[in-house]
Amino acid sequence: MDYLVICFVLLFSTIVPFDVRSAYAAGPASPVKVEKIDAGGLASMALKSDGTLVAWGRNDFGQLNVPLGLSEVVAIDVGYFHTLALKSDGTVVGWGNNSVGQLNVPAGLNDVVAIATGSNHSLALKSDNTLIGWGNNANGQTNVPVVVDGVVAIAAGNLHSLALKSDGTVVALGGDNVGQTNVPVGLDGVVAVAAGASHSLALKSDGTVVAWGGNNGGQTNVPVGLEGVVAIAAGEAHSLALKSDGTVVAWGENISGETDVPTDLEGVVAVAAGHLHSLALKSDGTLVTWGYNQDGQMNVPGNANLRDLKLEEGNFTESFDPAVMDYTYYYDGQSLSSVDVTPTMASTDQTVMYVNNELLPDGNTKTIDISGATTDTVIPVHVKPYLLPGQTYTITVAIDSTSPEVQFGTNGRVAAAKTAVSQVKVSDIQSGIDTASLQYVWTQSTVVPTGGWLPFSNSDNLSQTSGNGNWYLHIRATDNVGNVKDAISNPFLLDNTMPVPAPNPIDQGGNSSAPPAVTSSPSNQAALAKINVYNSGKALELSPNFTSRTMDYTVETDAEQVELEVTSVHSKAVVKLRGERISEMATVPLAMGANVLTLTVQAEDGTINTYTVTVTRITDDEDNASSAPVCPLTDIENHWATSEICEAAELGIVEGIDAYTFVPRGNVTRTEFAVMLMRTIQIPIRNESSEVSFSDAESIPAWAHLTIQTAVAEGIMQGYPDGTLRPKKTVSRAEMATMVSKAMKWNADRTANSYFSDNTSIPTWAKAYVEAAQEHGLLKGQAGNRFVPEGRTTRAEAAVVLLRLWKSIH
Repeated sequence: MDYLVICFVLLFSTIVPFDVRSAYAAGPASPVKVEKIDAGGLASMALKSDGTLVAWGRNDFGQLNVPLGLSEVVAIDVGYFHTLALKSDGTVVGWGNNSVGQLNVPAGLNDVVAIATGSNHSLALKSDNTLIGWGNNANGQTNVPVVVDGVVAIAAGNLHSLALKSDGTVVALGGDNVGQTNVPVGLDGVVAVAAGASHSLALKSDGTVVAWGGNNGGQTNVPVGLEGVVAIAAGEAHSLALKSDGTVVAWGENISGETDVPTDLEGVVAVAAGHLHSLALKSDGTLVTWGYNQDGQMNVPGNANLRDLKLEEGNFTESFDPAVMDYTYYYDGQSLSSVDVTPTMASTDQTVMYVNNELLPDGNTKTIDISGATTDTVIPVHVKPYLLPGQTYTITVAIDSTSPEVQFGTNGRVAAAKTAVSQVKVSDIQSGIDTASLQYVWTQSTVVPTGGWLPFSNSDNLSQTSGNGNWYLHIRATDNVGNVKDAISNPFLLDNTMPVPAPNPIDQGGNSSAPPAVTSSPSNQAALAKINVYNSGKALELSPNFTSRTMDYTVETDAEQVELEVTSVHSKAVVKLRGERISEMATVPLAMGANVLTLTVQAEDGTINTYTVTVTRITDDEDNASSAPVCPLTDIENHWATSEICEAAELGIVEGIDAYTFVPRGNVTRTEFAVMLMRTIQIPIRNESSEVSFSDAESIPAWAHLTIQTAVAEGIMQGYPDGTLRPKKTVSRAEMATMVSKAMKWNADRTANSYFSDNTSIPTWAKAYVEAAQEHGLLKGQAGNRFVPEGRTTRAEAAVVLLRLWKSIH
């Protein structure tokens, strides 16, 4: 057989460069993980921290059929068609192909400290530094010469074997058709060996690598300047080197991508090479694979997704999507003492789940005590594959004590009309509106009525078409946890008085007729008897003082509206405000600055006089008030970022979910942030649609497809190692900093400093980008100067960061 993959380097005692077992902590949030890895011809295997094995890939001869009950394994070695396992008691177990006795472990073999598998032969190193071989020996690959003593490590290739001695020299035996056993003269100081199909590798104590033997694919062309190496592995015709900084270097044949090391791979503690594929074990106990995968040798078992997530008490605000990590359930803060969470995993293969940091079997229900809670309760659901990165779904059981918001499209009318109408919008940014609760009634009193309520649908136009005088629109709405809102509009002035027809003379017959009516001359009095302006019942001072003959007045106030009282000298004169007839008392809303109120008085004979009252609305800082942006958003009052949100909305950086609602505390998805970022830096959006190569590309919202396509092409937005984009996932603060820094092409090729107190919790891939964003003044620490890299980004935070970015650009 021409194809073989050897074990990756077997080291022990002081030669071992890493203690993988110490790389992660056992506990509820970190279940069983991987300690060692190996790659066979077309298969892969992992040794878990509980001493059991997991195997995947091609299984022609049962080389992946781990014996039932096998445990306490401390080392593994996968050959092309057979596998060896070393147990903690120093014995060896083998399975798979046994055509030439490669599984015939010598009787009584014990005290073994290392194993190796060749194409069809096996090796074992005992604690007394003696070497034992069995299986195919056609080329002398198991002929252990007497001179081979003091061996500390072994490796097996296709038809040859390597032994590393305690003095740092290497002995090779077996087939030598391409020089794989021609150990370079003078080679010493070796601390590890590895054997490919027909080539050999040696790692020296100075961190350099020496190679010899077959070189048909460049597998012995060690990259110039390679140093700092701590482990090596040899595949069919390619080689791997693990450096002390946790990165991997590969060279040799690359027909299936076996040397295409992922660009962001770091934190590696072990490597293994198969026939045409490669494996890396990271310090968190998870695996990364690359290369040939026709036989599933890279399909690492496990799945970090949930298939479903339910709360027995009711539905979440968000519909379940495996790519969405955050879910919210609202209650009134009093009616629940506990909630019941039922998560279902997408796969239970090599995967476990923890709810509130306690192990929960798949499909079971966990009861969480929330009695006495005065703040929101956060329940984490950790899905933890043994071999792959896990992920956390978050349930927030949130207390909703806020009533709905009511927005009147037209809020009152001071000019008389026959009909009053207003479009009413009701919103609730927490539990949402109970649409069946929406009711309205028109009355002529500000007192909340006890009856007469009628149902309506959100955004309906509600009208009153009869009556005279002031009418008020009452709205009642309830959210989904029972908070009630009673709202009342400003007064609408109605005038539906029927005109009185003039009397007609009646012909009584004969020669007589009715006597002529006596009429008086129409009045020419077009003057006002008084003008008063009030703020909440308190009279404001007019300048100058009122007289009927003075036509122009001014007054100042800081109120949002005033009451205007006018009386004409003649009772039949008609008074109009801005062209609309008004009654004696009218409420007038005010904009910032000067509000010119034009009053016309028309006498019976048509004579008209015009009065003007200029009401100037001022603030404590009149200069700032005059330049402040006009902001229609009604749900950001008293929010810490009110002014920034308004300014960002005015610039078109952010938008509300409708004309009046921004939802500042709502979360921002990766898609939404990318769209807002592209708006801010004004990168042209590509007009031609093309496929985006992510496994969940269909979950990208249609309205954002072109923008996301452009963001990916520009390198601003990247996917996850599992091939997903997760467009609906809430963007974390670390991701936000990374996307902004990449978009601005800020220098991130440096070692990040420790500006934030929780710098160690910032992911390695994000550290330099977070530093760049901090140095440019975009990001600040939270309480205790913590960056909180995994914190969920709110719409308010996104608006503030992007406004700072816009100002830095412009």
